[in-house]
Amino acid sequence: MNRRDALHALLVTLVAAPATLAAPAYAQKRVWRIVSLTGNAEKTVAEPLEGFRKEMKALRY
Repeated sequence: MNRRDALHALLVTLVAAPATLAAPAYAQKRVWRIVSLTGNAEKTVAEPLEGFRKEMKALRY
């Protein structure tokens, strides 16, 4: 490979690289997660937690 061929290959690579790197990426839908940490037993927070789950389901979460 002579100098001219090497320079040509380098230029072709530099011209083609932005086209491949700038390809549009598909944005993923953001998934929100809700966590509840309590120091209480599950039985003591069951009623409020059930109400929370019911309202979140009503909001289609």
